Amino acid sequence: MRADRLEQVFVGRRGGRIELRLVLESASGARTRTTLLAPGAAPDEAVRWAGRALARAGEVRDVDRVRLRVERGGELVDDAGLARGLVEAFRAERGPEDEA
Repeated sequence: MRADRLEQVFVGRRGGRIELRLVLESASGARTRTTLLAPGAAPDEAVRWAGRALARAGEVRDVDRVRLRVERGGELVDDAGLARGLVEAFRAERGPEDEA
């Protein structure tokens, strides 16, 4: 899952769990898509879990400009609050020495 930044996250439900579809982008512009099934069923917990997991993996450097959209009633809706939660969890896990 090597990428320079997390570009987009799509949050939906699958089998009673939260599914996170990630779009990652490298410095060359190449995009990679991957799917994570988060433990638990609450979207806020799922995106914070994903932020921590991405930070621990150490392969994503930038999440600050992520666009996070949630599936609601068949539509994709931007959710800035969930995006902030992901960014905060990522930064907290990385620690202050990794912040630019």
